[in-house]
Amino acid sequence: MTEFCKHGVPKGVCTLGEKDCNKPGWNSLTKIEIMELFKVYPSDPGFHMLCDQVKLIDDKLKEKNT
Repeated sequence: MTEFCKHGVPKGVCTLGEKDCNKPGWNSLTKIEIMELFKVYPSDPGFHMLCDQVKLIDDKLKEKNT
């Protein structure tokens, strides 16, 4: 999903001069990226628990960095 700055322009594209407008929005890891990173598959035991743990870490990083 595309995120927009306060001017209604996609984040990272705004040219109205405010530095926060050009800051890209937060992109969480997808399940496919988790699979590639950890070399796991949905059929592996613990896959869904791993995804839940990654989401918790991702949410905490987002909170600290946005």
